[in-house]
Parts: sequence; C-alpha cells; structure tokens
Amino acid sequence: MQETIKVRLPADCLREIFENLSQEKKSLRTFLLVNRLWCETVIPILWRDPFKLKRTYNSDPGFWTTITRTLLSCLSEESIILFKQNGIYPPMIPLEECKPTLFDYVGYCQNISCQDIYEIIPQIIGKEEILTNVSYYHKGNLVENELWKLFITRCSTIKYLELPNISLLDYYNHDLNNRGSCLSHLVELECSTSKSSQLFLDLAQTCSDIKKIVINLCDGDNEGLVTLISMQKYLKEIVLVSPEGVQCPLIGEAIGTQYPSLSSIRLEEHICIPSTILSKLINLKHLQIDLEEEINSKLELLDNCSFPLLETLVIRNVNGKYLDIYTKLINNTNGSLKIIEIDTLPIPSLYHIKPYWQALIKHCPQLEFVTVWYKDDSLNDLKKLLTTCGNKLKGIFFEAVLGQFSWRLLDLKCVFDLLIELIDSNNIEELHFRGSWTLHSKDLKNFLDNWGKKNGKGQKLIKKPLYISINVDLQLSKETINIFEEFVNNGVLKGWSRSGEVGEV
Repeated sequence: MQETIKVRLPADCLREIFENLSQEKKSLRTFLLVNRLWCETVIPILWRDPFKLKRTYNSDPGFWTTITRTLLSCLSEESIILFKQNGIYPPMIPLEECKPTLFDYVGYCQNISCQDIYEIIPQIIGKEEILTNVSYYHKGNLVENELWKLFITRCSTIKYLELPNISLLDYYNHDLNNRGSCLSHLVELECSTSKSSQLFLDLAQTCSDIKKIVINLCDGDNEGLVTLISMQKYLKEIVLVSPEGVQCPLIGEAIGTQYPSLSSIRLEEHICIPSTILSKLINLKHLQIDLEEEINSKLELLDNCSFPLLETLVIRNVNGKYLDIYTKLINNTNGSLKIIEIDTLPIPSLYHIKPYWQALIKHCPQLEFVTVWYKDDSLNDLKKLLTTCGNKLKGIFFEAVLGQFSWRLLDLKCVFDLLIELIDSNNIEELHFRGSWTLHSKDLKNFLDNWGKKNGKGQKLIKKPLYISINVDLQLSKETINIFEEFVNNGVLKGWSRSGEVGEV
C-alpha cells in the first residue's frame, strides 16, 4: 500500500494564492474553515474592506448586525464605559459580553467610509430609539466619534477614506511621534468642499501620496482642500461633481499644478473649473465629461485643448453641435485612443459627421469601443474603420442619422453584411443600435447564422459570443425576438436587450 505524503504549503505561498483570489469573497470565506493557518492568512484579506460585500451584494439582512458585533468586541474599555454612561446598550450583544477577539480585525481595515459608519450607528444605538429617543442625535455623534477613534487608532494602513466631519488627527494627541501614521498611506480620498477647511489642512500634514481625489460636492473654493491638492507628489486622478455649477478657480489652479502626473479627470453635472486649466493638462489619458441634461454645457472650453496621450474620451448629455470640437481633440491625439463614447442630444449636424469618421480612420488604430453616427453613405467609412482597427475593435455604438430630406429608415442588413464580409479580421463582441433603423428577421437570422459557424475557409468558427442591444424607433416582431432567444440558447449570443419600443410583445 502506497503511503500518502501530506504537503503543507508555507504561509507565504498561501498568501500569494489568496491574494490572487482577493475578489472571490465567497471562496475566501470557505477557506476560513480549513485550518488555523488558512484562517490566519485569509482574515487580513477579507478585512481590508469588510463592507465591500454589502455594497456589492445587498442580500444578507444580518450583515450589519454581524459586523457590528465584531466591532463592538474590538472597542476599548474606555469606549465601553462611555457607552454605558450615556445609556447606549447595543441590542445584539450586552456590553459586558464584549470580549477580546482572536484577530485584530479592525487593524487590517484599509477602506473606511462615512456611509458604512452611518450604517453601524443605528445598529449600536438600537433602531427603535431613532423614532422614540430625543437624545438620539447626541448618542449618534458619540458613537460616530468612538467608531472613528477605533479605526484611526487601530488601523495600521488606510488607503481609502471618505472624509468625515471630525478631525481624525485629534485621536493621535496621545502619541505625537505617531501622529496620523495610518493616514500617511492614503491613496484615495473622497470628500466635498462643504467640509471644514481645517480638516483638509490636518490631512495635508501627513498625506502627500494621494493618487485619486473624488470631490463629490464641488461647489465653491475651499482653501484647505486647495492646499491638500497642491501638496500631493503624484496625483493621477480627480473627479469633480458640481450640482450647482459654482466656479472653483483656486481648486482649478491647484489641479493645474498637478499636470505632470495627472492622467485622468472626470467632470460631472457642471464644469466648475476654468477652461485655461483643462488646456494645461497635457498628459491626460482619460477625459470624461458627464453633464446634466439640458445644461448649457459651454464645451467651447475644449476648443483650445490638446491631449496627445488620450486613451479614453467619454462625453455624455451634451449638445451635438460640439462634435467638431471632439473631432479636433481626436485629430490632436497620437493614435492611442481606445474608447470613444459620445452621447449627444440632439444629434450632430450632418456636415460634422463625415470629418468625425475621417478622424477615427486616420488617428485611432487602437480603438476598442467607439460611438459613430451612421448615415446612408457611411458604409464605406465603416469598412475603412474596421480595416484600420483590425481585431482590436470590440464594440460599436451606432446612432442612425437620416438625411436632411429623407424619412427612409436605415437598413441594418448593410451593416450585418459588412461584418460578415470582414468576419475573419474582426473580434467584435458588442453591437449597439439606436435611432431610425429597420430590422428584418430573415436578415438577423442570416447574420447570426454566419457569425456563429462560417469563416472564409468553410470551416466551423465559433466567434466570441456577441451582445446586441436594440433601441430603435419601431416595435420588434415576435419572430425577431424568437430569433434572438434562439441564438442566446445556442451560444452565438451572450445576450441581447431592447428598449424604446412602442409596446411589449
């Protein structure tokens, strides 16, 4: 009988394996039960962001109760006494039963959000007291402070932080040599200009390596935030959300000082920084502008900008009259654009569409996803684009554009036939159609048949499953819907969707 030799992987090998599975939370949780070594290796990974699972999957009703019980067991004796003195008795566990945990769970946390803290507070105070106890506000503030104190004093490294309304560095007054040490590793900050300027000045004392700043309420300059932005060594990404559209020239100037490293900027709802600042950001790789609908976007500010390294251009909810400006941006790139997603209302002028196609063909050999406006004379341009990009192009969003005096719907058969003609040289995975298209069921079936089983040599060729979305000005027939479902079932389509129909079949 052959003897079985048991081999135990060392901790560093296990850690490497589990790190590669860090996004597989459910699998990691099963590993906890294998043995002590596996448990000790997995716990730090799971507790880097213990709240992520709840944000992603809102299915466990007992999630917050369970995690609150663990956090209560991590509280200091000082905090427990303070809770008792103020009549705070968590319903899920008596404070007397809060015993030290086997692991320093809180010490492993690297991502701290105000929203997560707000979810925990009513768990500790008791949900019933929200409506019945007039002292709830006082108790809520006390619990919030103690929770932040717990994280800031126990965490060794904080990489993501949503800035609260309290000074976090106050919790380090007992050890001035270690002041703000866990915050010195901060990589991503989420905040708003409504926060106290001093809070940002406190962070600026210890945080100089922030890579991403999200200002989710950017309505007015904040001197402390200006200082914090200016002191970063290698800021790469910034997000500005401006609901009111108040100009922030000082924040803009601070962003401008970061032009050597800044590679991504996203502007949402309104544009709140001067156009002169955008023109300075010559190293941008990712530009996204997502405005409120029917806002006077004033996108002329992009007219004097040049971003030669641009890889992503996303423009949403803006007027189609600015297509010539986006075309100019594309013409000034060095050929590295991979994603162009432009959503306009109304659609662009007819005489701006041809130059846009030419810019794509000439300057975008690396395209992976693109929005195009398709007219009755665009078929040859589409062929040139597919040839130029080769197998790099993965998805196309087609917006149908009728001629000035034409009411004839554009026929999808022409597009389908071209895709089959070039089937050996393209790797299209997504097709999106919107507007005035007509779709005949026999043409759809012929296209999907050829897509799934034919190449130029007569051999079987299973392309990557295709996704098709249809948002057209006519109702899809029942026969057409059945064809879609048939090819989902046989694996040619990975899915399809429809919208904009008059009625449901």
